[in-house]
Amino acid sequence: MRRLFHFFAISLMFFFAASLDGFADEIQLVQGILPPYAMPESDSGIEVDIIRAALAKRNHSVDIRYVPFGRVALDFSRSESDAGSPLNPRSGIIAEYSDSHLVYENVAVSLRENRLKIENIKSLSKYRIAAFMDAKIFLGSEFAAMAVGNTGYREVGNQINQNRLLRRKRVDVTIGDFRIFQYYDKQLAKEQSLKQVEFHHIFDPTPYHVAFKDEKLKDDFNMGLQEIRASGEYQIIISNYTTGPQIN
Repeated sequence: MRRLFHFFAISLMFFFAASLDGFADEIQLVQGILPPYAMPESDSGIEVDIIRAALAKRNHSVDIRYVPFGRVALDFSRSESDAGSPLNPRSGIIAEYSDSHLVYENVAVSLRENRLKIENIKSLSKYRIAAFMDAKIFLGSEFAAMAVGNTGYREVGNQINQNRLLRRKRVDVTIGDFRIFQYYDKQLAKEQSLKQVEFHHIFDPTPYHVAFKDEKLKDDFNMGLQEIRASGEYQIIISNYTTGPQIN
């Protein structure tokens, strides 16, 4: 009887150990809001899905607190969260930075049929432009000078309207992140047939990372990120939200 009890006790220990091992450690993430990268209304987005998929490879789940894009660094540094995204070392925040999980790249977009020659910021000066809000602040002094001197320049709050203005030929060029443009084009494609566009690479791309407070979590994320890139899951996530060829 004693041996039978001992057998059951050991069996229960293994059962509970296996069960606990199957449970994911929950990571508290501060995430900046920016469709289609992170959308609190659906608790999803390109960035959100990539982070979740990578951490899931190491049995971590993610609880997300969404904040305005510009507040990520401050909220991450002042809160008890485990991670913050998107950030990079230039933020000045001391953290364990992951490998780059996404590259944001602002581009100039034109209709291919117009065959515009846009090789640098200066060449934008002769075109009608719709840019994202505060582009004059974020895209540097040369861009700001061009915008001030261009009577056909405007900034648009709702970025889907940039796509509409270009498609209706109300502007010659839009300025914004290429995946944001593709995301809204995917929505417009449900309503109308879309002409091909040209992406003009006149701005430097910006690699972004997930900032962690724990080195082990960073390593887990990096290994998971490598896995989803190798398996093709990474690209599938991006394709779920965008349309057309990918720059990166």
